[in-house]
Amino acid sequence: LYIDPIVFYRVKIWSIVTGIICATAFLLLTLIIQGLNRCFRSLGCMEHICKNCCTCCVREKSPRAKQIYSMLDSIEHYKSQQLEKLRENYTQQVHRIKENCAQQVEWIQNSYSSQAKHLKDIRDIGTSHLTSLKEQYYDQLKRVREYSTGQLNWVRENYVFQRNKIRKFSAHQVLRIREGYKYQQQTLNKVLENLPSFYFENCRGKTEDEINQEFEVYLKSKMAGLNDVQLKNLENKLKNLENFSAKSTSTSLPEIQLHATIGELHGRHVLLAIENTDNNIQEEMGDVVSEITKL
Repeated sequence: LYIDPIVFYRVKIWSIVTGIICATAFLLLTLIIQGLNRCFRSLGCMEHICKNCCTCCVREKSPRAKQIYSMLDSIEHYKSQQLEKLRENYTQQVHRIKENCAQQVEWIQNSYSSQAKHLKDIRDIGTSHLTSLKEQYYDQLKRVREYSTGQLNWVRENYVFQRNKIRKFSAHQVLRIREGYKYQQQTLNKVLENLPSFYFENCRGKTEDEINQEFEVYLKSKMAGLNDVQLKNLENKLKNLENFSAKSTSTSLPEIQLHATIGELHGRHVLLAIENTDNNIQEEMGDVVSEITKL
């Protein structure tokens, strides 16, 4: 077929123009939607809509999250207290050094004034002595200034060192909490991989004791084909599941029971990690406080 080049060129131009218009319209629509979304979030409209329209959007924080948030708040509170103490100590030391410097300068000035006044009457005899007094006066002023400058520099360096130490301590604790959470999450995923695949339709009409008995039978059948190392690993995992109990709910859905079991197991691991972290934090806090009191 023969196509006129002019017609082909016009079709090409109009297709390019149409594509540019569509892309521009899509970009403007996206910007408008994002702007409205940000405005609604800043005004709190989205939360109000979610509370009224979707009850699943509003959920209370789990005890694990509350404990982690409380631990982070305690770390921030401890850091702020230590920084405040360092600032107060630094301010007191600077004020004390300045007062000492001012007192020494005032004492030197008074001594120089009294001696100069006394020597004015015997100027001819005490010319050399007056010169030596001036040199001694300038030398003492220089020493006092150097000493005060050295003390101020030492106090400033100590303050910066302690502040950086507290900040590193807080960042290290947050990193340890995060790594512990990741490790517990990996452990939970491994435990969940070894859980049997329940038939939820058959479990709806069964009691809790029957479900536990079937679960034990399944575990015994699986343990028969494992070696010693795998048996030891499985025994350690079963120890964590000894207190397992499925909570009865009004809906009696298998998905809700499974999520409750997962939350209970995860909560136990996180509580153990938080207790160990609390002990480490208290020990390190005691070391930091002892170092600060020594200063």
